[in-house]
Amino acid sequence: MISVIVPVYRVEAYLDRCVESIRSQTVTDFEIILVDDGSLDRCGEICDRYAAIDDRIRVVHQENRGLSGARNAGLETARGEYLCFVDGDDEIDPGMLKSMEHAICSDAYDLAICGYRRFAGDEAIPKTETESRGEPLTEKALWEEVFGRLSNAAWGKLYRREVLAGIEFPAGRIYEDLAVMYQILLKSRRVCYRPEALYLYTCNTSGISQSA
Repeated sequence: MISVIVPVYRVEAYLDRCVESIRSQTVTDFEIILVDDGSLDRCGEICDRYAAIDDRIRVVHQENRGLSGARNAGLETARGEYLCFVDGDDEIDPGMLKSMEHAICSDAYDLAICGYRRFAGDEAIPKTETESRGEPLTEKALWEEVFGRLSNAAWGKLYRREVLAGIEFPAGRIYEDLAVMYQILLKSRRVCYRPEALYLYTCNTSGISQSA
């Protein structure tokens, strides 16, 4: 099973679209963990509404602990063999989980990475396409790509649970993903990359990544 962890903070305008994109996945064996990080808008109410209509969804309500605290709470709650992070103002392609699960299971990978597109409003921001790869990333290429052309964010990836064991996102730190990504890469023996833009990133200046 895949656990999809969604940190939620001040994303009322985006949350329905985000959750629906996950509910619409072409795989069925997954759970959605919505972590309401003390949001003062209607996000907590929206989370509870979804939990009431979809038994795949569980909600964690907590005082504001920032993006790291929300992700850590999701990790504590997750039951899946595989883990995925989706920010509450972003969306994913309907085939993302299926494609990533197939990629990570095809040859015992620890981590699968997919391409992404950035959006401002409803308009896509042009992005240089990464090179299509039909083979796993070598150790050298892995570090060059993740900290180069690919995203070094926690989202846009599917993790085997063991890779995240013992890892916590640091509270109160800017660019907290950088603090854990190198640890994840060190623990990942085999990594594959799918160039399809399956993750849709929204440029939102008021979301949880801007909170303390």
